[in-house]
Amino acid sequence: MTGRAKWDAWTNTGGAVTSKAEAEARYVAIAESLGWKGPFGEDNNWDNEDSGGGGSGMGTAVSAMARPEAVQDNSLHGLAVANRADELALLDGSGVDWDAMNSQGYTALHLAADRGHTLVVQLLLQRGRDRNIQDEDGLTAAELAEAAGHDGIVRMLAS
Repeated sequence: MTGRAKWDAWTNTGGAVTSKAEAEARYVAIAESLGWKGPFGEDNNWDNEDSGGGGSGMGTAVSAMARPEAVQDNSLHGLAVANRADELALLDGSGVDWDAMNSQGYTALHLAADRGHTLVVQLLLQRGRDRNIQDEDGLTAAELAEAAGHDGIVRMLAS
């Protein structure tokens, strides 16, 4: 099936691609235009059977697109995940429901505790957050912190 897909792709160019080198160059140009940063250089050998990649020349290397700029989530939960305690503090008096659950069933305290964000957990506790709320699996923020190995946060939530 793979061979057939390659053949179909090649023939669907309508003769626009006349050589393997031209096809390779077009492929790399398209990938790079999409943000891909490949391991290719002048010494690239696409047909290296010794690469372990089934003749692709890629070996065990993994291609990865360049990470897009992170979308900034300024919601209560987004700020907790991003460890932005200073911006969370600015939400005071804004009418935000500090114990609200996100679409996955976590409060901001759950998210911060699970990720080990000490300053965010401290801030949320100072604001009187309910440390006994359970997520959809019946786990509290302390239990998530414990499972993640954040012993300092476990102690903070226990006190």
